Amino acid sequence: MWVAAVRVARGHGRSRARPPQGPLRGKYFLCGIVYVGLVMGGACLVLSFKVLDLSVLSESAYQTIMVQTLVLCECLYLFNVRHITEPAFNQQFFQNRVTFAVLGILVPLQAFAPYVPFMNRSPGTAPPEAGQWIRPLLVALFLFCVVVIVYCITWAVLCKRAGRLGVV
Repeated sequence: MWVAAVRVARGHGRSRARPPQGPLRGKYFLCGIVYVGLVMGGACLVLSFKVLDLSVLSESAYQTIMVQTLVLCECLYLFNVRHITEPAFNQQFFQNRVTFAVLGILVPLQAFAPYVPFMNRSPGTAPPEAGQWIRPLLVALFLFCVVVIVYCITWAVLCKRAGRLGVV
């Protein structure tokens, strides 16, 4: 999935190079990873304790729903991670064909895997019912929306700072 997210950033080569001893990623990048992890983990906990009825679900169905939730969150986050400070929906959204190719392979495999008997044995999963897919999808969409909102706010702040400093 990492290959699908890689692209040369706009303005690449115009900024100063980082110091040789400096970190590869800045504090903003690390904070982004932490907050996305917290939102994803928190949403999964809410799904686990408040939404899913554990008295009705088997343990294997519960495990399947939680794994599918995490995978769907990562799939939708793939669109946001391509731009660290810009919104996901911009002019370059459809330009990275690798992203869509990876998702075109990953999503059917993830959807198909719980229903194949030999793929259920080792991880102890079970095929969820059709209606149970909506909850992981909603959690993933929630994460996507939260990240888009944060990136839009970040982009607005950066544009405002650039305007104040006279930098375009």
